[in-house]
Amino acid sequence: MTAQQTRRYLERLRVPFEVWSLASDAEAGAWGEARDASTLGNLDRAAKDLSARLKRQAIVWVDGVHLPQEIALTPVAEEAGLALAR
Repeated sequence: MTAQQTRRYLERLRVPFEVWSLASDAEAGAWGEARDASTLGNLDRAAKDLSARLKRQAIVWVDGVHLPQEIALTPVAEEAGLALAR
């Protein structure tokens, strides 16, 4: 997979993806815009921001034999911004 295909795939699964660079003047490359992590302060802020994004995620495993097309969210769950990754 190319970098762009990988980013789209992870985005569809709602997996946070960030590019960090140790070069303060990093250009956007194949993986997209890079966040400056060239100092301890920048690295700390990047790590805290990513941690906050990850804390908002939840994974639910449904026990049993279920086909993906048999599982649906209720309107209330959809209004809350929940999504299914298939």
